[in-house]
Amino acid sequence: MNTKLDGLLYLLEVIAGMKVDNKIIKKISSKYDYLIAFFMAAFSNAVALALAGVLPGQKWRFGGDVVSGNLNGGFWKYLFEGHIPDYRWNVGLGGGTLLSIAYGGMSPFNIFAYLIPDKYAAYMLIIILETGVSAMLMQIFIKKVLKLESNNSIILACCYALGAYPTVYFGCLCLNDSVYMLPMVFLAMNELLRKKKVLPLSLAYAYCFICQFYCGFIVGIFSLICFILFLILKGKEVDRAGLKKMVSGYLIAGILAVLVSMSALFPVILSYIGDGGSAFNISEGIRFLNPLLMLGSPFWGRGIALNEEAPCIYCGILTVLVCIHLFLNRAVNRKEKLFWGTILLIMAVSLFVNPIYRFWHIFNRPDGYTARFAVIISFVIVSVAARGFKFLPEGKENERTLAGMGIGVFFLLIVAYVAWTATADRSFSHPIRMFVGNAFLIVLWMLILYFKIVKDVRRLWWDIAVVALAVIELTAASCVIFKEYGDIDASEYNADRLATEAFLEKNRSDIEKEDDGDSARTHISGLPFNQGDIYDYMGVSMYSPAQNGHFLDTFYHMGDGISVSVLTYDGKTDFSDMILGVRYRGKLVNDGLGRNVAFDINEKALPIGFMVSDDIKDFPEMTTNPFNNQNMLATAMSGRSMEIWSEAGDRSLESSNLEMAIRPDGSGMIRKVSEDEVGAAILSVPKGDFEHAYIYFSRMSKDGVKVHKAGGKIMDIELQSEGDRAGNGIRRLELYNSLLEMDSAENEFYCVIADFDDPEFVYEFNDLYIYYQDEEKLNDLYDELNDGGWNEEEFTDVYIKASVDVTGDKTVLFMSIPYDKNWKAFVDGNEAVINPVINDTFCSVDLTKGIHTVEMRYVVPGRKTGNMLAVLGLLGWGSVITCELMTRFKKNPT
Repeated sequence: MNTKLDGLLYLLEVIAGMKVDNKIIKKISSKYDYLIAFFMAAFSNAVALALAGVLPGQKWRFGGDVVSGNLNGGFWKYLFEGHIPDYRWNVGLGGGTLLSIAYGGMSPFNIFAYLIPDKYAAYMLIIILETGVSAMLMQIFIKKVLKLESNNSIILACCYALGAYPTVYFGCLCLNDSVYMLPMVFLAMNELLRKKKVLPLSLAYAYCFICQFYCGFIVGIFSLICFILFLILKGKEVDRAGLKKMVSGYLIAGILAVLVSMSALFPVILSYIGDGGSAFNISEGIRFLNPLLMLGSPFWGRGIALNEEAPCIYCGILTVLVCIHLFLNRAVNRKEKLFWGTILLIMAVSLFVNPIYRFWHIFNRPDGYTARFAVIISFVIVSVAARGFKFLPEGKENERTLAGMGIGVFFLLIVAYVAWTATADRSFSHPIRMFVGNAFLIVLWMLILYFKIVKDVRRLWWDIAVVALAVIELTAASCVIFKEYGDIDASEYNADRLATEAFLEKNRSDIEKEDDGDSARTHISGLPFNQGDIYDYMGVSMYSPAQNGHFLDTFYHMGDGISVSVLTYDGKTDFSDMILGVRYRGKLVNDGLGRNVAFDINEKALPIGFMVSDDIKDFPEMTTNPFNNQNMLATAMSGRSMEIWSEAGDRSLESSNLEMAIRPDGSGMIRKVSEDEVGAAILSVPKGDFEHAYIYFSRMSKDGVKVHKAGGKIMDIELQSEGDRAGNGIRRLELYNSLLEMDSAENEFYCVIADFDDPEFVYEFNDLYIYYQDEEKLNDLYDELNDGGWNEEEFTDVYIKASVDVTGDKTVLFMSIPYDKNWKAFVDGNEAVINPVINDTFCSVDLTKGIHTVEMRYVVPGRKTGNMLAVLGLLGWGSVITCELMTRFKKNPT
């Protein structure tokens, strides 16, 4: 070989950090391979973000669910600004509250969201850093525990970090923490199994529980399953004393970690098991897992994965091929095959068996969160692939195995392609393009494996091919997902944000002049803002441990949505907004020239406390008619008959490609006639002398539980009205009860019903009501309730103080604070009785005429108990450290 070619090969070997003669290069590569994995994954992720156009300055994608609280700094915001970081009584609607903290706000990475002014830049930085850390810890795990050499371990670590679904779950930042939690926990467990060290595993578990208690739970359960399987399969190879140390060490590690975590988690757990977030969640009965969609998971280029029940897992086609090869390889121990196969089987069964599925979700909200399994399944697949690389054989006798494996994967791709093109639920945005791309990748990977195993090519070229193809493939795969969700231009977002801030600043000043204490309570509708994203304080809460979802139940019966998102910015009427102290309404609208922010001020907003009639204590049982319930509530508050709502009986219906039948009792059905066009109907009532009219659809049964009647799967059917002031002008009928303000024409109010379903799907509803709103009577009620009363003086996480002037015959102080036995009330320094009112939903206190000082103190449930348990856990840690030091000293006194 000539000198120039020798030099080129040497340079390639140095760059790749592979087999070279230079011992220094080999040492550096081996010593810092975990850093190589970190930077390779982080850089690839950054490139994917850039190619997708979602980096700061390109596009904005505001993540949903609990990301908003993390963007505001989460735990660090409360800690550095003097708030109580572990629990707040007003933890209900919007971001920045308890759920955000418990669901990932305590992650150390989220400190960047507090320190960096540009929150989106902080968000991107967090994603890139967590991707790198996930690859780094996975590389260490693969190398130390699975015993795979450094070069291939780096690539597989990047496959895990870039392919694990939560890493590209561009809407739920908290799930990213679980990606690096898994290898961290298993590294610590290896220390227990190999060296009998208890503390590393206990520290790792405690970190998981405190940093992200939800993912900490699933990581803990999964690691427990692996530990038990290990003991079953390997227990006979360990002496009895060693086995005893393993089991006792694991129990000690887990128990101490749980105890230490209780300082932060015990109040959260009490709140969580209060069932506030689980009310009306019967979604486990309507899940539609499509096995055909799961076939698309192993392949590159899956589409909008967030809308799919099946976890979309992509760790690279190479990992799939090597996994299959592991189970086909006769050189691999049967026990090892049984171990990995059992774990994969458990995770697969968990998807389909609802009791197990609910268990993974802590018996709560099993409705479309299958993505939480993806990180675990990705971890298993990459781990199996690592062992497959370890036992990758060489020799021509493997040709048949390789050929069969390639044909099998190709057949899977064909079946998946048929599913993508033949069904409405496509995994890929562009099936043909993605089919060709995946076919090309399968052929390339099979050629690489063929030349490695059968032809025994030089290791340098094998490693270069693996590195190059894997990095390109994973970067492209991540880019496809990111591109699906990078849908708002950065300039548009900045314009919206500046307009919002200017509006709030102006109107905040105006309200502060009124000195009514409501300056911090707002309601901002539409993407990407809501009340909790702008302000820390919210007028209502629903995750209180004592009220057990009564808040949701009450407002469900008043016509409001029963989910956090719907209740935050959709579906409310002026009356219910008024009770909750909602002062601002706003929504993003498009005027055809660009995205603008339009806001309305709802002046009918009451403070957190106001005086009502004694009749509120005898509030009757609610019916399924929300307008009737609101009339009853207005009557009970005012002490006199109040008919804010009156029924509109003269309805007319015009339809196109839609059948709609309404029975005399208000129930009925809707069905599209043919596939040719969207089914549509205009439902209208005469306008008369009224300014507003509302329409209400409900699938609620008589006992208040949402029902899904026969007629097929969940349907795509909407109420639409451009005149809606409460939300975005659209209500999806299949999910919740739907209340919408109708549009106003010259002589009528109307709304549109749009049905996008297949003709065979029939939507059946229990109730349809259309009512006029009497604006004058509503204003009278507002003026009456807002006259005098509450003057807020102090508001903190656990304390509210106000001066209340009682002048009329209304002697009950009503507060829009969800009833909770942990509240203590004091009137003029003396403890007072808190009476729960309106289906035990809100707090009230009896007062006499005159000026009173009212104080509400919240005793955080479980704080003392949690602190005591944490102290016990810390003492346990101290004992473990002392025992290990003493043991070490006995072995080596010097």
